[in-house]
Amino acid sequence: MTSTPFILLTVLLVSLLTPSSATKRHVIDFRSPGLYPEGLTWDPSGQHFVVGSLHSRTIHSVSDAGVVQTIISDSYLPDNATILGLAVDSSKRRLLAGIHCAPPLLPCSALAAYDLRSGGRRLLKMCHII
Repeated sequence: MTSTPFILLTVLLVSLLTPSSATKRHVIDFRSPGLYPEGLTWDPSGQHFVVGSLHSRTIHSVSDAGVVQTIISDSYLPDNATILGLAVDSSKRRLLAGIHCAPPLLPCSALAAYDLRSGGRRLLKMCHII
């Protein structure tokens, strides 16, 4: 027969022995009209996430407080460009972006590199992969 004090003591011991990091999740809630996250990476130097968007020529930063800022707006890209994949090259402080443009406008796939030190200046014209 199980007594109530035994059950309470067991629950207390389990809660004390459970690692606290497992219960301390950090969730970032943010809203940004027109931002449909497609590509995502962490920028260790900037201490923020970098987010690409579906059908948008922009790349945004998202802080741990949920603040969204546009860090790159590339008017050279076609209107239907989607930032599919992102990677931060920490040693050269650049952002690599995989870009796809679907028909009916100019269909293409490309790789772009942006300088994170200069606020997002594109480093190379474009590397088109068709």
